[in-house]
Amino acid sequence: MKILRTVYDGIGLVSEWAGKVAVLLIVVLITIVNYEVMMRYLFNAPTLWSHVLSYLFGAIIASLGLAYVWRHNANIRIDVLYSRFSPKGKLWIDILFTLFIFFPCITALTIQFAQIALNSYRLQETVHLAAWHPLLWPVRTALCGGFALLLLQGIATFLRDLASLVKGGNDPW
Repeated sequence: MKILRTVYDGIGLVSEWAGKVAVLLIVVLITIVNYEVMMRYLFNAPTLWSHVLSYLFGAIIASLGLAYVWRHNANIRIDVLYSRFSPKGKLWIDILFTLFIFFPCITALTIQFAQIALNSYRLQETVHLAAWHPLLWPVRTALCGGFALLLLQGIATFLRDLASLVKGGNDPW
């Protein structure tokens, strides 16, 4: 159990770090949008780059926040049904959902994002909507990284849930 706790805590630290990076990027995104609004409406000089950067940063923020949200169990679920189960029943639901839906879907998405990021890097793909054509592979790599972190956090949470089930539905550590 001690090794399991160490693995869980280690992955949790990475998820926490990713969440903090996402928060910092939110500050950057807010700054970009505020700068654009100020330039557009106060000086009648809109920027050419803010729109593209805002959606690229938005994608990175969302993907980096996934593992953090999963770690803190802040994801959306149908509590009307879920709340009616006992703690042991909730663990069974979480374990089965993780095994049969979460792992296959997130693994497939992570692999797909890795292939897309690699292809984007090989082609030196750019955003054609912007006059300055920023490279897309860093963003696609961040998306892949975010989903890989989510998969890691899912593994950690799954192991914690299994340990909790073995202990009769109680906190495993």
